[in-house]
Amino acid sequence: MKKLIILLLISVVTPLLVFSQGTDKLNHIRTPIGPNSLIGGEPPVPFLANFGPESFESPTFPPAGWTKLNPIGGTGWDRITNGTNVPGWGTAVVGSTPPGGGTAMTYATYTNGGTSANDMWLITPQIMNISLNDSLIFWIKKFPGIEYADNVDVKISTTNNSTPASFSLTVATFVFPGANDTAWQRKAYRLGSVSGLTDGANIYVGFREHVANNLNDGDVIGLDLISLVGSTVGINQNGTEIPAKYNLSQNYPNPFNPSTKINFSLPKSGNVKLAVYDMIGNEVSVLTNGNLAAGNYTADFNASKLSSGVYFYKLTTDEFSSTKRMMLIK
Repeated sequence: MKKLIILLLISVVTPLLVFSQGTDKLNHIRTPIGPNSLIGGEPPVPFLANFGPESFESPTFPPAGWTKLNPIGGTGWDRITNGTNVPGWGTAVVGSTPPGGGTAMTYATYTNGGTSANDMWLITPQIMNISLNDSLIFWIKKFPGIEYADNVDVKISTTNNSTPASFSLTVATFVFPGANDTAWQRKAYRLGSVSGLTDGANIYVGFREHVANNLNDGDVIGLDLISLVGSTVGINQNGTEIPAKYNLSQNYPNPFNPSTKINFSLPKSGNVKLAVYDMIGNEVSVLTNGNLAAGNYTADFNASKLSSGVYFYKLTTDEFSSTKRMMLIK
């Protein structure tokens, strides 16, 4: 019965939307299928950040040091507060924030794009002397829509923030299908996984929302809590032996101050994440988050920027997960 109602709704609403697009897109009220819900994910990352987190709380937009590029016109990314109607959507879409995101977010939609297409860039200030062990972390949400597809690219420039072509290194690409309505999602990418990026580089990070035809595509994309989290860590493979099973060993020394070693074993290649968390579950450091070959590894972790206390480290692969406790005493 629910499916029948939804089909009937779409069959009635879609022609009306197409008609309004053909007359005046700025008066086009887009109606979502589902409610504009705020669904939490992982907690925010408050520690070890050498950039951010930027939560767009200041009314000044873009924030100090940030820039916008709009190569095909339009006003570009903008700021909106919780509960405020997003322009061009009537009361159908309102601003919201992820856990820890404060009262505002930045957003892109068809009304602040070009005349017939979107190409909008929001660019961080220059981030100096990055490490490949640093992680770029942000929250993203595609707000409710029926048939409106959208695209977001996360790119890096090591030269300038004034031309889109300089953003030649790709961190991530999001292709949102038309009927997709996401919750807020927390994303984390280790810079070592970005092909062509080198230790010690000075970078700009660009968030690009784009659609080729904003009369038929282009939803509402939200971003919040953008940060770069530093981790003083080295990952070294020990020998060439392939272990028979997954294993995460107890760190040593333990207790430690401020450095410790964590051994782990991988019987097969794959995506591997080794991260450190505080007592309430906040992720305070990402030691590795990417593809590793099968083998035995040692991670050297330096917690000089953390306060004394109990922490947990967790190894996660597609087939294995293990968590152990460690203590930092200064």
